[in-house]
Amino acid sequence: MSVRAKIFLISFSILALASLGGGLYIQGQLANYLEEDINSNLENHAKIAQKLFIDAGLNYQNADYLADDLGEASGLRVTLISSSGSVIGDSEIPLLELSSVENHSERPEVIQAFNEGFGLTQRFSNTINTDMRYLAVGIPIENEVGVVRVAAPLSQINQALARVRYIILGAVLVGFVFALFVSYFTSNVILRLLKEASNEADIDSNNDEDISIQSNQNYSVELVQKNLKKDLKVLAKQRKQFSSVLEKMGQGVLLLNKSNEVLFYNKTIEEDFWPELEIGMKFFSSISYPAFKKFLKKAWEKNDHAVEINGPKSIDSSYLISARRDTTNDEMLVVFNDISKLRRLEQMREDFIGNVSHELRTPISVIRANAETILHGNFMDDPKALLFTEAILSQSENMSNTVSELLKLSSIEAGEFDLNMKRQNLYSLIYKFLSKHKYQLNPKQINFDIRVSKDIEVLIDVSAFEIILGNFISNALKHSPAKSIVIIQNDLSDDYNSRLSIIDSGKGIPKKYRDRVFERFFRVDRGRAKQSGGTGLGLAISKHLARLMGYEIGMTPNKPNGCKFWIEMNYILSQEEVLLSSELNPA
Repeated sequence: MSVRAKIFLISFSILALASLGGGLYIQGQLANYLEEDINSNLENHAKIAQKLFIDAGLNYQNADYLADDLGEASGLRVTLISSSGSVIGDSEIPLLELSSVENHSERPEVIQAFNEGFGLTQRFSNTINTDMRYLAVGIPIENEVGVVRVAAPLSQINQALARVRYIILGAVLVGFVFALFVSYFTSNVILRLLKEASNEADIDSNNDEDISIQSNQNYSVELVQKNLKKDLKVLAKQRKQFSSVLEKMGQGVLLLNKSNEVLFYNKTIEEDFWPELEIGMKFFSSISYPAFKKFLKKAWEKNDHAVEINGPKSIDSSYLISARRDTTNDEMLVVFNDISKLRRLEQMREDFIGNVSHELRTPISVIRANAETILHGNFMDDPKALLFTEAILSQSENMSNTVSELLKLSSIEAGEFDLNMKRQNLYSLIYKFLSKHKYQLNPKQINFDIRVSKDIEVLIDVSAFEIILGNFISNALKHSPAKSIVIIQNDLSDDYNSRLSIIDSGKGIPKKYRDRVFERFFRVDRGRAKQSGGTGLGLAISKHLARLMGYEIGMTPNKPNGCKFWIEMNYILSQEEVLLSSELNPA
């Protein structure tokens, strides 16, 4: 075998094995991703179902109705199983046929759910004749413990994997062709280098030896370049085939350049959004979508941006749109995730909380009034009876506060909180608030250090701002040690943003809880929070009010101890600063 042939075989074998290994690795990673995605999706829907069914008062009479509703909203199969294993509700089976369904007590996922509270299996369903992935969790049904099970068919995953195998096979074949050309090129280059080295050795030895390496073909750079261009065209063609994988994921994918020209879009974009879209056209030349245009402008500025917007076909549809900029090619990849069903479920939950709060308000008020009357009316002398009555009054007051906070939060979420945005002096607002609530806010003799400029004006709604400030200060006072200092500090930025921070020196919040502090009913220390009378809704209300004004709030740790709760607002130049600026920068 010639030297060229040996070099060619070695190079080709290495590149071919690399192509084959890469294809198998990609297939395995995609399979793992799809399985993890469906497991995560099932788990999230199971938790939502568990919460909704408990809130809706699940019983044997409404079980099938609730299973049908959730199955229609989620696109999954939802099954409710009693403690005896009987199916009492199924989104895929009519109510009259439930009695003929076999007992599910021996199903693996049901057994795991009863024993461990959670079960996950995969098998062929005889009921609907397809492979299914099942996830089950425990749920109370009247006075028993039952199981809610959600299931998804695996047919779409199997189809997607089959399509990917064909695409990978095509890519591997292209890789083999590419390896063939590269190996041929490598063998010729190495052979030429050997020949040149041999000629140099002949010159150094004064032609004492005559070493000659014969080459059967001449190396041509132009030919190799031509072949490489041909291979790149084949690879570009394969790129289009990968779009079929994206189409199976149910998300809209759109690729634009800096001029908003359409470079790529998948089938979801065409069917659910804009059928008139074409490759190469300018996106906004024939499409009017102001919210998306504003989103794109900010995405180009930030390189990575995500926001929830409505439309474009219906105001009732909601999408979480995320965009990431490829700085190398100056292209923007935009992904549309349909979250309309989640928003409808969220609205159902908010309506439920609002209705329950209204219904609880009257009986709680009656209990509270009766307890106050018994305590202050001298109707009994038994010390134990008085102690119990005081406990009833204390708990009814806590429940009344919680209901009031829930109603306030529901009012804000429903858009019933009317804003009156005006320019206000920030220092004056803070000083008046602290003076007004001086005695009731500060039983621990904590001092305030106000580091706010007296001439800064912000654009706010006074009522909303006082609620946010009150919640921040109340939170700082609860967690600060006695006779310590709470700092109220304001920082300005060049883009007319004013960040007002309330800084305490308490124990702080552990890192694992920091992302959850603005969730409703969340408390780091539930026992201590109940003793201090907190409802767990103050920070959630503050977040909604800030966003209603168009502002952001957040929390960062304070070094070495404590927390820093902040709100970012737009500040306005005072009249003197406006006049000075106009004098220094005349038109």
